Amino acid sequence: MCRIDPVMLSEGIKTIKGVIPSVTDHDLNNYFQDCLMNLIGEIFKEWEKLEKKHSDKNQTALSDQDNKVLFYIAGYIIRALEKKYYRIQDKSMREKQIEHIHGLVDNSSEKTFTDKFTTLYEQKNRGGLKKLCDNFFLLVREFEIVTRKVESAQDSSLLKSEMKEEIFDSFMVGHYKEMLFPQTSTEEDEQEICTDKYIEDSIDLFLAVRGHAKAKSIVNKFKREQKLENRTKTSSSLRGALKCISNKE
Repeated sequence: MCRIDPVMLSEGIKTIKGVIPSVTDHDLNNYFQDCLMNLIGEIFKEWEKLEKKHSDKNQTALSDQDNKVLFYIAGYIIRALEKKYYRIQDKSMREKQIEHIHGLVDNSSEKTFTDKFTTLYEQKNRGGLKKLCDNFFLLVREFEIVTRKVESAQDSSLLKSEMKEEIFDSFMVGHYKEMLFPQTSTEEDEQEICTDKYIEDSIDLFLAVRGHAKAKSIVNKFKREQKLENRTKTSSSLRGALKCISNKE
């Protein structure tokens, strides 16, 4: 039940009873509750549309090559989660976790929009990677979108824990979480804990892979700059030596 300000509720009841005296306070209270719930529902619908619009706009900034890499990373995440959950000692919990992970795998031969992003996945796959369902790919792509947005807004790099929190709190990440792990009427609290764990573990793996790739890129850039600097020094020394010879002549 939603809480309505008592003064506003009293004024509303008084106004309506002035027109329809026969209506009871109890019926009016229920009426206002329904109106408020519907209003909140409409607000969330519009919010979801707005966030989806922003997300679609940000997705266009990702190139096809970016999406191919993200598709490969998403497949790696599913495989890594499967290996991790197979090590759970409790049999019942292990089977439940693995069952959910298998729900993220696409075993059908049906063509989808993600097929054009499978090139890198197919090249790198040696039989261990899992082909993911579309919504899990969209979830991982949202990880990347949030990460880029946060990085561009920050003057300095965030700690992994802070970046993880930013991703987890993203509206669209929550949207895809609900699509991948819809709530059931039984054991909702337990299921919420499990699904949050899936998302947290997925974010951890995503940030680990992304961080490793970024660190490797920085190291390679440093090596290229160092190589160029050494080449410049060598060239400068050679010119100096030739100049000395020329002066002596």
